[in-house]
Amino acid sequence: MAEVGAGGGWELESLVRALDVRPGVVESSIGGVRQKPHRVQLKLAPFTEAQWARVARQLAQRTSGEALERDLDAGRVPVALLEACDECGLQLVPRRLSSVAATCTCGGGRRPCDHVLATHLSLARQLAAEPLAVVALRGSPKAQLLATIARVRAELTRPPAAVPDTVPADPFAAPAPLEVDWLALAEPRRHHPALPPLEGWRPVETFDGMCWRLLQEARKVGEGGPGFRSTSDQTDRSDRTDRSDRPR
Repeated sequence: MAEVGAGGGWELESLVRALDVRPGVVESSIGGVRQKPHRVQLKLAPFTEAQWARVARQLAQRTSGEALERDLDAGRVPVALLEACDECGLQLVPRRLSSVAATCTCGGGRRPCDHVLATHLSLARQLAAEPLAVVALRGSPKAQLLATIARVRAELTRPPAAVPDTVPADPFAAPAPLEVDWLALAEPRRHHPALPPLEGWRPVETFDGMCWRLLQEARKVGEGGPGFRSTSDQTDRSDRTDRSDRPR
């Protein structure tokens, strides 16, 4: 890009057509009047919500809310904010160029290319005019930062929750007596009438009935009446019949 390389810093910056600053990203469009514009993107890691909460806690403990809002409303970055970031091990403004990742669509072999340098110059000029842009670049605009500080300050000034005066239950205490309705237990049990037998149904003989029937039949056998005969009696009778039928 001879037109850019031949000029100075002012000519580099003058070729930046647009500059967009968002949380963690800076994008620009660079090119001359007769040239196709190139797109440059700078990436800077924004702070996480947990990191901003730590910074807000340091600010709430260091300064009052009125002084902090006064500096932010005036468009200035409070010194307490820079100190709070340092206390948390964070850098609001990057101190090394390696902290910023740069890409360009020109495809040049030299890094950083002239387009990336022009974007850095344009970003530096915007940060000089609007210092709070670096806070938005790190992921927390002014309104969001004030809301986080107010929330942390409310948590710090909130009184501790009262502990209820409750006596823990004794695990070895005797159990409570059971409530028994003795009148209901004293009432006689109501017996429902027996249902009539079904048609064609014959009751199954019980064990007691079978024993009684066998006893009666045994008595009949003992008295010489009809009943059960043992196997030996039947064998003796058949032997006598066979001997009587033999020829003499």
